[in-house]
Amino acid sequence: MHVAGTKGKGTTCAYVDSILAQYRKTHGRPSRIGLLTSPHLIAVRERIRINSVSISEDMFARYFFEVWDRLGSKGHVSDIPTEPEIPALGSRPLYSRFIALLSYHVFLSEGVDVAVYETGTGGEFDATNVVLRPVATGISSLGMDHVQVLGNTIDQIAWHKAGTMKPGSPAFTVEQPPAGAEVLQARAEEKGVNLKVLDIDPRLRGVKIRPDAEYQKKNASLGIALAETALAKLDPTFVPSETTLPVEFVDGLENMVWRGRFEIVEEGNVAWHVDGAHTDESLKLASQWFTQERAKRYVISRSI
Repeated sequence: MHVAGTKGKGTTCAYVDSILAQYRKTHGRPSRIGLLTSPHLIAVRERIRINSVSISEDMFARYFFEVWDRLGSKGHVSDIPTEPEIPALGSRPLYSRFIALLSYHVFLSEGVDVAVYETGTGGEFDATNVVLRPVATGISSLGMDHVQVLGNTIDQIAWHKAGTMKPGSPAFTVEQPPAGAEVLQARAEEKGVNLKVLDIDPRLRGVKIRPDAEYQKKNASLGIALAETALAKLDPTFVPSETTLPVEFVDGLENMVWRGRFEIVEEGNVAWHVDGAHTDESLKLASQWFTQERAKRYVISRSI
């Protein structure tokens, strides 16, 4: 599962991961779920998760040096018992590309049977964009980001994000700015991809999405579509309902935890509101969220 976009792509991936984790609890599959996201909050291991848990220090170190040594330029091979005759490949990629490559090595080595990937920058030339036929791709809300690399207009940025779409794989997106939507549709037609534009899923009525905002419900709707596509392939008995969400989906959406994203941490009488933004629009949304949360708490405290 491959997700690109400017705003909400990490949250969308987290929703997919959380839904699949709930389905795993009740049905036993998928047995192992991989998740690659960025950036990390505290430790780089947070970027590579299996069954919603960051890989251990030992696992990270072992696989890190297997990849590091294989890509080394010193002309020697690391101690890999299964492949002693394979020479080092001669160069090492930059940080984000190395982490993406490392994640593939981890997931393949650990027997992950479904992996959810968040793009790093753009999509067309992103290090994660190497799977020829993903189960499905998703493109979250577009905005101005990484303009020095992707271009300084929405249509240029949309072109890069659309590079994740692949022939033979279903693709989903949410409502986009007109210029971006036009480019996404044109690239989908070039690739022979059926790109489905999602409205906010009406089955979310009654589901407690946090924060209770349109942009978050768009992320949740995209996550639902991707999770349904994955489960339809993993479990032949899975048939989505047009009117209601399965309990696993509701639990996955309501219990999703994404540290540092619209997070409230209580410490005694102090409530820390933690979020981050790398675009002007995201900064406005973070400010609105904080203002709304404080207003709600003020009303509650006044009523008490």
